[in-house]
Formats: sequence, C-alpha cells, structure tokens
Amino acid sequence: MALAGPGSAGLSLSGTTISGTPTTDGAVNVVETLSGATNTPRTTNTALSVVAAGAATLMPLWQAQLNKAKAGQGQALVYAAGDSTTAGSQSGDTADGYNNNAYGNSPPIVANKLFQTDMGLPSIGNSLTGMGDSGMGSGSTLSYRPDLRNGQWGSTAAPEMSIGGAMAGGGSTTTLGFNDDGTKKYSRLDIMYPFATNYSTYNVSYPGASGVQISGTKTDSGAPDELRFSTFTYAASTTATSGAPAVSGLAKIASTTTNNRIIAVIARDMMASGVMIMNGGWSGATTASWRGAAGNPDGLSPIYGPPQALRRLITELGVKLVSVNLGINDARSDSLGVAVATFTTRLGEMVDDIKANGADALLIVPHWVATGSRPQSKQVELHQAVKDVATAKGVAVMDITTIPGFETLDAATAAGYMHTDGIHLNKLGSSVVGTAYYNFIKNG
Repeated sequence: MALAGPGSAGLSLSGTTISGTPTTDGAVNVVETLSGATNTPRTTNTALSVVAAGAATLMPLWQAQLNKAKAGQGQALVYAAGDSTTAGSQSGDTADGYNNNAYGNSPPIVANKLFQTDMGLPSIGNSLTGMGDSGMGSGSTLSYRPDLRNGQWGSTAAPEMSIGGAMAGGGSTTTLGFNDDGTKKYSRLDIMYPFATNYSTYNVSYPGASGVQISGTKTDSGAPDELRFSTFTYAASTTATSGAPAVSGLAKIASTTTNNRIIAVIARDMMASGVMIMNGGWSGATTASWRGAAGNPDGLSPIYGPPQALRRLITELGVKLVSVNLGINDARSDSLGVAVATFTTRLGEMVDDIKANGADALLIVPHWVATGSRPQSKQVELHQAVKDVATAKGVAVMDITTIPGFETLDAATAAGYMHTDGIHLNKLGSSVVGTAYYNFIKNG
C-alpha cells in the first residue's frame, strides 16, 4: 500500500499506520497494489483530509526573521538552492522571455518581487551566487541574471546587462560591476572567494573607496586553502557598520589574473527592512554537486565547494531559510543520475547541514519532465524520496506537482507552462511556480 494525493506530502504508511507531519493541505488517498490480482492498483480516494502543519512548526527560524522584517526591524534572507529550473534560464528560447531574467523569469525572482508588490516590503539587495560549474563565468552566464532592484550586474556595469566574460571561471582578466538605477541604493558589499595557490587577487571599488585589494592567491604552499568572506561598507562612513548611509553608485571587482573565481557577491541596503531571495540555481546541478561528492561539476576543491559556500552564506549573512529543489538531474539515466538511496542520503545530509548551521530547510518536489533521459519511474521514486526526507527530518516540503496545471507533464504543457524541451519552465511556468513558492513562505 502507498499514499497519494496532495495531502500525502510529509506522511508515510507502515502497515495500517499513517505517520508524519502533513505539509500540504488536501486529501490523502490510499493506493493498494496486489501482484497478479485484477483491478490493481485500487485507490481509496480521500481516505482522510489533512491540514498542513504551520510554519511555526516547520520553519520557526524563518518565521521569526520574517516577522521582524514585516515589523520594520530587520532583514529576512532566503537562499534558493537548485538546478537550472531554479536559476530560470535556458539557452535559445528568447521568444517567451525565458532567456532574460531581467523580466522576472525565475521562480525565486518572481517570489522576491511579490514580497515587494504584494506585501509591500522594500527590496533590500541584489546578489549573484556562482557555485556552479563555471562559477559566474561564461559557462554559467545564463544562470545568474537577477534583477531584484532594477540595477544590473555586468562585465561593463551597463544597465540591462548580465555577466560577461569569465569573471569567475578563468580565461581572462575581467571586471565585474554592479550599477544600480540611481534610486535603489546600497550600503554594504559582501564578496566570497577562494584563497588558494595561483588564484587571483582582486581590486574592489565602491562608493567611498577605490582599488581596495583582496587576495585570493596563496603563496605559502603549506598554508591551508580557505573560503574567504570580505565585507565592505559604502559611502563616507569610516567604520564598517550596518548603519552606513545607503548610496547610489558603481561597485566593481577586477581580477588581476586569469585564474579567477568569485563564488558570491551580495549588495544590500542595511538600513532597509525587507526580504531578499538569493538565486542559487545552476544548470546540471545534482545532490552530488551540492554535497561536494565525486564528480562534482563545479571543479572546486572541497574547502570552497558548494557545501562550504552554503554554510558561509548562512552564517555570515544570517540566512534563515534555504529551499532545495533537486532531483531532475539526479533522475537522469546517464552518469549524472544516482540511485534513489544515494539521492536520499545526500539530500538528508544537505538538510542536516542547513539546520546545523542555523537555518530552516524547505524541500521542493520538482515538476514532471520529459522522460527521454529521465525515466518516469525514476522521477516517481525521487519525488517520493523528497517527501520521505522531509518527513524523516521534520522539515517543510512544497510539492510542485500539486499546483493546478502541474499534475502531469501533459497538463503543464497544455497549460502553457513548459519550455519546448519538456524539461524547463517557460516564463509563465516560472511565474506560476514562483507565486506558489511565495505563497508557501510568505506567512513564515
């Protein structure tokens, strides 16, 4: 026997006993399968109905942080970890805006903007987090185009540009810049980067300072590699405090050698109370890459790989909610795919790490995708594994397949939510999922 239906998320069945914490409202159906019998499987619809556990139970740290932001007493920070369906980018499909995140074509960006337009909270910052295969370099340009405050990041800092060159992937000396729109101002710049043999030194310029150098190059081969985190305060403040006045202007990070890698850059107005959702999706991401396992596509040494970088973002910035949307690439039938047990272990470890470092975890069951390289049976197993991990770890789970129109791939395609490749969401699909994501977390 097995459980199905929207209300089954977070629940498990053992014998005749249903246990767990419901994370989605709705009916719970019981599916009975008997090998060789006629009329099997047999489904008992609405065996019971459940109401999801409140965020106070499953996301208490995020609830407290968001409530302070709503009261004008602080900032609420979310990190959205995932693959390209989180990043919200796909080469080629320019007709529907899928290749242009400046128009909000990414679920995290949609949710971030809804905190402003629906809830009325101010936008507090803009971020780029390049934990992926080429960091924030040319190989991952499409994954990092957040437009959370109208300004844009770019190799020349011109408005409406995405990252150019290979700032964080090597290959050239490049200047990465951020130029806000003149009305949305900032007071603090955070930069995370590796410190290792032969890595670049960077010259950082921002309002109030020019050519400040940070070193990513290790000259003593016996010294340990590090993941460094540097913080700069804008404007004419003489102390690096959160009370520095917010100003408009250009921030630039210039590499001095071709072996450069910037893992994260965050610009914020520390005087504003509001919400910032950082987009941490990249193309091809799996639980292996997020856990730093063998075959990690980002090519980083463990000391400054994704697990360590995520820990530092949580602890340095005070992130209190990390959502995790993985499984689509783990379901692949090629070398990226993994056994369900391995996926379950890695996802559980990721949840443990998030919680141990002081944040709540929100697991997301991904949408159904084309079965060419991702067998339907494997997708079913991994979807259930996400729910099982959420139950075992006592964390919230959002199931995209329960969103109206996403019940099946055919339904999502008919609703106009899918890109033509059958894998990625188009702009409309990203908007629907982003809205559901916002609704799931907006009350803390």
